[in-house]
Amino acid sequence: LGEVRESQIVFKAPHPMNLVAPHLMVELRSAGYIEVCADLDDRDADFLDKVDEFIMERFRAEKVEDHEEFCDRYYKAADGVFMGSGASLDNNFGLLVTDVCDRIAAFKGWSLVACNGGNYGQSSEHQEEQLVFRRDEHPLGDATYLMIVINQRGDVEVNGKPIR
Repeated sequence: LGEVRESQIVFKAPHPMNLVAPHLMVELRSAGYIEVCADLDDRDADFLDKVDEFIMERFRAEKVEDHEEFCDRYYKAADGVFMGSGASLDNNFGLLVTDVCDRIAAFKGWSLVACNGGNYGQSSEHQEEQLVFRRDEHPLGDATYLMIVINQRGDVEVNGKPIR
């Protein structure tokens, strides 16, 4: 197994205006790291700072410096925030992912447009998720998100806020 992993996310912009809309990608890794990449305009000048506040509070995270070549913000979550391992029933990764989705989509005009996730590590003990958001003023942008995880043992995990 090598040291370098690569992941791509492909999504389409259904309307030409979405090609110029601001985007944000958040990558969560259960090993305790969070990466944020943004393509924002002047209207969203303070948006990255609001995302920053959320990540630092929810994940009790600290900024990691000197990663500007490949991302806008990089964080190390506090010990104990990510619990369990990739396939264990006691892990909270899905819950943390839905928390991020719900919080960022709660910002006016922002919605989730693509996500990709998987396990990595010698025995698939870690999880990662890439989430791409766009400020597209989608009419259902304030709806909460639900994440269902089915593992190879047949365990089913449902994460998200109750809506009724």
